Amino acid sequence: MRNQPATARQAASRGPARRLLYRRVWLPGYLYAALPFLYLLLGILALASGIWLPDPGWVLGYLLLISAGCLHAGVWFMMLRRRRRHSRLRRSRAQRSPCSPVPGSAHRL
Repeated sequence: MRNQPATARQAASRGPARRLLYRRVWLPGYLYAALPFLYLLLGILALASGIWLPDPGWVLGYLLLISAGCLHAGVWFMMLRRRRRHSRLRRSRAQRSPCSPVPGSAHRL
């Protein structure tokens, strides 16, 4: 155990369920880009099915819960990405010197 890195020792001390929850998942780029929209679509579909089902009965509560959760997750993912994009843009602007021209822009005199 001593020769292993600290992260491996920490992972070994956790249970199998915790290791599964904290494992990184790789998603294709197009699926990662579509994820917030998929959550929003799922939330809208769950809400619409809860409204227009002829006799929803006991399912209505679950559909509304799924709808609220998916809509919340979709908006959260969108805001998270927007925040990360803007922070990256601010960081790149701060690293540029004030006298250097912006790439792609041509100044005409």
